[in-house]
Amino acid sequence: SLLRQTRASPQRQTRARQSVPAQRGRYIRAVAWPTERLALDATLRVAVAQQGQRRSVPGRALTICRQDLRFKQCKRRAGTLFIFAVDTSGSMALNRIGQAKGALAQLLRQAYVSRDLVALISFREQRADLLLRPNRSAALARRLLDALPVGGATPLAAGLLCAYQLARQAQARDAARVVLLIFTDGRANVPLGGLTTATRRAAQLQIKDELAQIGALFRRSNLTTVVVDTHQRFVAGDEAEQIARALGATYWPLSSALPTYTEFPAQR
Repeated sequence: SLLRQTRASPQRQTRARQSVPAQRGRYIRAVAWPTERLALDATLRVAVAQQGQRRSVPGRALTICRQDLRFKQCKRRAGTLFIFAVDTSGSMALNRIGQAKGALAQLLRQAYVSRDLVALISFREQRADLLLRPNRSAALARRLLDALPVGGATPLAAGLLCAYQLARQAQARDAARVVLLIFTDGRANVPLGGLTTATRRAAQLQIKDELAQIGALFRRSNLTTVVVDTHQRFVAGDEAEQIARALGATYWPLSSALPTYTEFPAQR
């Protein structure tokens, strides 16, 4: 699977499981700058070392001053968050939603084995829905995936924006790595905010402008993004490939061999 191959490199595993600063986790050292947790052991050691230079107070064995205070610096293990954004519009039903779900199921199994986080977003009709926030329950993600309704228009911009916002939230919480996989045929036909009374041409121009702006956000981010093209090979069109270029993402036709980790680069 794609996820297994992305984990094949020991260097990649080191990055994915690196320790990151946190208020909770393994206590690694004491520091002089304030954090949320007092390091009592280190504070006592500093205070004891300073007692010879301080005036003794009757009835007090130890005097502790503010400058003696030491605080805990902790680190926690932070794995990879895989965000699956799935186009469940009517055009996907005509194409290969079943095969896309099969590929996703493989990825979920590997995420479960490696204890990575997964999140699931679907977009169809006029909006995107965050079905599963970052979670280690691959079984729950699989149940939600199997139950996804299919049909309606393609609000691609809404799906991309929802995925981007979730990824940025995860980065702000010190996620070691965020990998975003977007399953779509790229045939967007609904602008942000849903259907409008504008002409078809005006709506397409609005969608094009929205996708360009969202693409700029992706390119400035530090996300690893893959656009998985689900359209049939015999159907003309390169919409998903264009979306991948706009996002600065890796392009992966679902019909092709899975890329190795070296072909699955970080966001450019």
